[in-house]
Amino acid sequence: MKKIKFLSVLTITPVMFSGFVASSCKNNENEKIDNEKSTTSVEVQTDISNKNMNEFNLDENIVNVNYSFNVSNEYNIAFLTGTMPVLIFQTSHILNDPNFKYMHHVKQNQGNDEIPSYIWVDRNQSLNYDYLPKNEHLNPFISKEDHIEYDTSKHIISKYDNGIEKTLLLTRSILEKNPEAKINFYINDYNSYLYFLFITLSKVKNYHFYLLTDGSFTEVNTLKIFNNHEPDNTLSEYKEYIKSLAKRALKNKSINYWTWKDLNLKFQGQISPLGLKMYDSENVSMIANKYTFSKLIDNNNITDEFKLFTNNVILPNITDNNLGKTFSEISKSDEKLTLMKKNYNLSNSLYGENFNPENTLIILGTHNRFEKGLFLYSEVLKILFPQYKIYYKGHPATPSVHYPTKINEFKNMEINDINSSIPAELLFSFNNELNVAGWTSTTFDSDDVKHIKAVFNLDPDNKLNNDKRVDYSLLYINKKEINHNRKYDDKFDSDEAIIVLPINKTDKDFDYAVYDSVKKQLVKYNFE
Repeated sequence: MKKIKFLSVLTITPVMFSGFVASSCKNNENEKIDNEKSTTSVEVQTDISNKNMNEFNLDENIVNVNYSFNVSNEYNIAFLTGTMPVLIFQTSHILNDPNFKYMHHVKQNQGNDEIPSYIWVDRNQSLNYDYLPKNEHLNPFISKEDHIEYDTSKHIISKYDNGIEKTLLLTRSILEKNPEAKINFYINDYNSYLYFLFITLSKVKNYHFYLLTDGSFTEVNTLKIFNNHEPDNTLSEYKEYIKSLAKRALKNKSINYWTWKDLNLKFQGQISPLGLKMYDSENVSMIANKYTFSKLIDNNNITDEFKLFTNNVILPNITDNNLGKTFSEISKSDEKLTLMKKNYNLSNSLYGENFNPENTLIILGTHNRFEKGLFLYSEVLKILFPQYKIYYKGHPATPSVHYPTKINEFKNMEINDINSSIPAELLFSFNNELNVAGWTSTTFDSDDVKHIKAVFNLDPDNKLNNDKRVDYSLLYINKKEINHNRKYDDKFDSDEAIIVLPINKTDKDFDYAVYDSVKKQLVKYNFE
């Protein structure tokens, strides 16, 4: 096996190790592709494997399937989970401007030829597949109906496995017609293990991987990796971890994210994008927020060696995305703005003719299993803010469509449900005067502080001690069972009472209030 230089930027300790990429999957930079491109639709015979994702036996149990795809010498194939990576990918397609410096541009043409994009997303209700941007298609190995109807809240593991398999089948089918075609893979940065899986099992030779950030999830988990390790071992553990992934991929022809328990726990369930960038700097690009990774340098657990690598390799090569400026640019075109709203199923119930963001309050939910007290909080909001029309938007991972009881309860309360899969950032970006309440979230950073009306399960003391972001205005709602302050205990008339605490007492005539769900009363108090 050839050896590839590892961390070659570091003059103090250059390290060499054997990597399977060098021998079997590395791009052939000197190989010129002469095949004439075509965008005609063709029928292709391909394979579908046994459904057992723990084995990935793509060459066994074969059945023939016909499907159509656009023949090209270059393709974009996206396997995206979560919300932020999909938003980055879709806004790039919709904007379609390679000169716009605030957004990574998904390549859409090469010379005079168009480059087709194929996508798979786990949050299947997030997009309207009848309104995809030009040259973008749903992975043809899965029907639109099956994709939309799949309940990710109940079958998330099998959903991922199914999507991975379909992505591999698409890749191999393309390469069957044109073995030299270039594949641009778009994946979440915290799903970087897919790099090894896709290039090993698809046998692609000409590729590039784009690691799209998942915002706060990426930041939190990347920092945890270093906070949980001894400084002297951080870099060496990375090297051994990446090498072990390559060996397993070659030996087992499989990398199953869900069964690698020890490694997942040790590295927070991911290969950090930094680790993959260290392994293959030429064929990996990071689409992220530079600020997130610049903070690594100030971390006490980071070695001087890794600081040097971060400064010299990571930060200069990150494409820094600014979604706010991208949304503003899209809004300049009625055609692009309309496409974006249709593509993201922005509900007519929210954007009707009489919609007024100043008179609207949106409750931002969290994952369904963490929404304790949701309806009680909603009752309090209706009392405190009778002037607002109230909407509810749940977590994208648990769309309300899968919880009919919740929808019926809100209907009885005259609260309108918004498609949970819509990124909240989109709602705020197109309507910067929307009022919001809900569980504390980085999503609140997308909204003006003055429009944040309430935060659930958090009192002022807790807020000031543990949250260093903006100091939200007006009030906090704090359920007795969670984070409550015992000085209010004698004010509870039942176990289902809620404490309301105004943070900014301007124009407020009480120090705190108590809502009793049994009596349906909100009683205001002042400290003596």
